[in-house]
Amino acid sequence: MKQVFRVTVAGLPLNIVTDEEEEYLLSLTDKLSRVINDIVLNNKSASKIDAALLCALDGMDQAHKLTAEVDALKEENLRLLAENEKYRRKNHGKHA
Repeated sequence: MKQVFRVTVAGLPLNIVTDEEEEYLLSLTDKLSRVINDIVLNNKSASKIDAALLCALDGMDQAHKLTAEVDALKEENLRLLAENEKYRRKNHGKHA
């Protein structure tokens, strides 16, 4: 069931509607706040918006790469299942 949580990310209040547990959401917002604040502290010309956009790009990059990796693993799994079935049928024919 969707719930509304009031959280703070890098000092900015947000209302977030989610099905996720509050503890999970807070762990994400805490991590995001740390990353945004680190970027701003280490690059004086970067605003919180700049840092948030960098975090978004990084998250999208990671999601894209992980999706590609999962897709490759699915393809490999299908190939191995087909190979296993081929050998199973070949072996079954020898014992019949």
